Amino acid sequence: MNVWEVCEFTDEIKFGKLDRKMFAVELYEVLSGHASEIYQDPEKFLDYTFLTSDMRRLLTYILKRLAKNEGNAVYVLDTEFGGGKTHSLLLLYHIFRNRELGNKYIREYNIDKESNILEIPSVKVIAIDCRRMEKETLWGQLAYEAGKYDLMRENDIRKIPPINIDVIKSLFDQPTLILIDELPAYLLTASAHRIGDTNLMELTLNFLTMLISAVSTGDRVALVITLTGRQSLYERYVEEVKRRLKEAEIGKAIEGVQDYYRSSVSRQAQYLVPVRDIEIYEVIRKRLIKTIKERDAQRIVDRYFNYYLDKGLIEDHEYKRKMEMAYPFHPSLIDILHYRVSTIEKFNRTRGALWLLATILHRIYRNRVECDLVTTGDVQIDDPTIKDALTAQLDKSEYINVVNTDVIEKANELDRGRNIKIVGRIARTIFLHSLIASAKISGIRPTEIKLAVCRPGEDTSIVDEALRDMDREFWYLRSNGGREYYFWISPGINKVIYDYKKEVSEGEVEDKILKTLNKLFKPISGFKIVWDPDKLDDDKENIRIFVSLKPLDKAKLEKLFDILPNGNPREYKNTLLFVYPDREPLKDVWKDARELAAIEKAMTDDRIKQDRGKIRELKDRKEEAEANLAASCEIAYSLIAYPKVGDGELVIEEIHPIFEARKSRDLTERLIKHLEYKMKLRESLNPDSFMDINSIKSELVKRGYIKVSKIYDIFRKDRMLPYIKSGEAIVDAVRKGVEKSLFGYSDILEDIDGKYKAKIGTLVNVKWDGYIIKRDYIYSETETRKEVEHKPIREDSIDVIIPTYRPRRFSRVISISGFSQLKDILNKAIILKTLGNIDMKLSIRLSMEGDEVEILSRLKNVSRLKELIEHLELHYRDAEVNGGIEIESDEDISDELRKYGLEEVKR
Repeated sequence: MNVWEVCEFTDEIKFGKLDRKMFAVELYEVLSGHASEIYQDPEKFLDYTFLTSDMRRLLTYILKRLAKNEGNAVYVLDTEFGGGKTHSLLLLYHIFRNRELGNKYIREYNIDKESNILEIPSVKVIAIDCRRMEKETLWGQLAYEAGKYDLMRENDIRKIPPINIDVIKSLFDQPTLILIDELPAYLLTASAHRIGDTNLMELTLNFLTMLISAVSTGDRVALVITLTGRQSLYERYVEEVKRRLKEAEIGKAIEGVQDYYRSSVSRQAQYLVPVRDIEIYEVIRKRLIKTIKERDAQRIVDRYFNYYLDKGLIEDHEYKRKMEMAYPFHPSLIDILHYRVSTIEKFNRTRGALWLLATILHRIYRNRVECDLVTTGDVQIDDPTIKDALTAQLDKSEYINVVNTDVIEKANELDRGRNIKIVGRIARTIFLHSLIASAKISGIRPTEIKLAVCRPGEDTSIVDEALRDMDREFWYLRSNGGREYYFWISPGINKVIYDYKKEVSEGEVEDKILKTLNKLFKPISGFKIVWDPDKLDDDKENIRIFVSLKPLDKAKLEKLFDILPNGNPREYKNTLLFVYPDREPLKDVWKDARELAAIEKAMTDDRIKQDRGKIRELKDRKEEAEANLAASCEIAYSLIAYPKVGDGELVIEEIHPIFEARKSRDLTERLIKHLEYKMKLRESLNPDSFMDINSIKSELVKRGYIKVSKIYDIFRKDRMLPYIKSGEAIVDAVRKGVEKSLFGYSDILEDIDGKYKAKIGTLVNVKWDGYIIKRDYIYSETETRKEVEHKPIREDSIDVIIPTYRPRRFSRVISISGFSQLKDILNKAIILKTLGNIDMKLSIRLSMEGDEVEILSRLKNVSRLKELIEHLELHYRDAEVNGGIEIESDEDISDELRKYGLEEVKR
């Protein structure tokens, strides 16, 4: 339930009657009859007043003094401005001036039974507000209020206090309660009035000493004085009053009245604090809330308290009691106002807090805001009235930029992309915590922020995430290394960086992006990184990876594939690979690059150079900006274009996510892995496939031979073929094809009757300028060799003798039907490869929901294959795995297979 459903607010909150006079009153306003009704009407005043422990004590003491002449005669209310002093005077004023209402009040609070005084005695009440006096002096005003001005007329006019204590005592011929409010304010004015060789302030303090003595020795007379503690204007006078009071307590005499200063408890002044810290919660609730649905309120408090315990935000179980007393407010909201904001003189402590909290409640009630507990995050600082109250009216106008920029504008920007609008709550909390009179602001810790703003069901880690973003974006936020947060009036490094961003040119941004991409696309043998399209020449020696800083469309890509920079047709089309950014992520790349460029400019700023702390911070920011730019480049530069194997059509796709690097940021490596996965890039070639490649096949049919180097050229030209890293793949495939008797090989062409001498079925040393010979174009002399068996083969009606090798003696095929079995066999394959001349061939097919992945490998690099398998398992964990591994060896390795458990696998 919302607070406006659980609580019935007072009428001024419901109807927006939020004049500050409703929450602050001066004694002279009541005395003149011009105070607000809530303070002028005794019954309403008592109804809205929470009787604090010291107010109760004061009332009881005064009651005993005036009824029985017991206890202390003088009481000093000593607390900060707005701490309940005037309210306490009014409590005494209304109770002792309205006996019937007073009797009802003391009975309601059982004060009658505790004091054994059943009724309020008949007393004269003298109330003086020292800021509004009709007479010249305090003694003249006192006599005037007592109805005996004639006794003091001459002294008042001449501004000379009486020296006879009996004259002062004669003013109180019946039980009398004397209330003197804001005495230091009068002393400030009196200090400017010279009287002979002294001043009116000194004379007033002397009179005060005699007045205390007269009251203390009088019959049923009580004096209550208020002091204003933390207004710098009055501090001197407050201390002087305290000194004089202390003199009276320890018996120091003024000439002629020393007998009255002998040690006596009845003559000592007792200091009271009207509102104790813990009572502020109930004072506020009594003043602002008419009624509360206690069960509903308790459920809300329980829910929040259990959440705080669960998240480890509190350890003190007494905190629940504070929450119960403070509801509908969070204790942290009241505490910040009471302990920190109240240190600012113009806040007016309890009065200021009451008005601010009433205004907050009114906005929540009026707009029916969803809010079950009012926290620091719910203070509507964007409301002009509240903003003005927390800045200009506190003489904190320098914080206007803080509020407008960080607390409102930047907080809203950061919250815009969040499901839970936490940044605004945090910013408002930190701002309130920053309002303090201290020259050095101590901040609020992250755990305290979480306690202040987090709501049940929210993960408290969102505060940590938000604070990191605020550290990076806010202009006026200080963090002391993340330990404490507060706002300061001068902008920090973020503002300096922001200003320099406006000076960063487009060329500088591109330069930062290019330098970052240069680090990400690392050089590798067989590949060449190209940044300038004008340098995409017709080079067949390397596969060129063209990295475009800007997005490319299909038409542009096709043109780059087909046309050289000089306008001539491109011949080696199967050597190009394009990488370019996606449009939306590219925006982040430019933003991060501009940030980095601005930081580097800021590091040269003379203002920064003089501050070692800011230099260190900027260095950290630079490292962070470089990492952010690299990360955004990784995300943005994920689009690649290449010709598809089989039809040569242009493929445009994203690099597969399974190839995201875990430890390194090598985008070249990712790209290569993706192409291998897509079977576009081959480290080795199957010689059988040579015969199916049209351009090779046509040459063999037409001529009966083809040059090895020409096969390489065909692979570099034909877009339908896979990429090869180097010519070594061609040489190795030719060597294997000859060995398997797929075709013959010769270093040079020797034409004999339309055929060519060639080696076949044996190991050969393939040269780049050598030739492969179609089998039926091979010329071979008939001869007997011991190590080679000959047999005639009839092909195309031509008799040729083809030497054939005996098959290898040992061969096994081991079936595989699962990822765990596959990974186990790959681990053992690494060991088997160390045993000698062993060939292994892996063939695996993964099937899941109509999607199939086929893996063919000769296990040249088992470690890399294992990494691929691990990536695939993440995406195809539930796939059906079928296939096997073929193992061939010149020697019988049955024992070794059995040793590693491979004989047990079903064949």
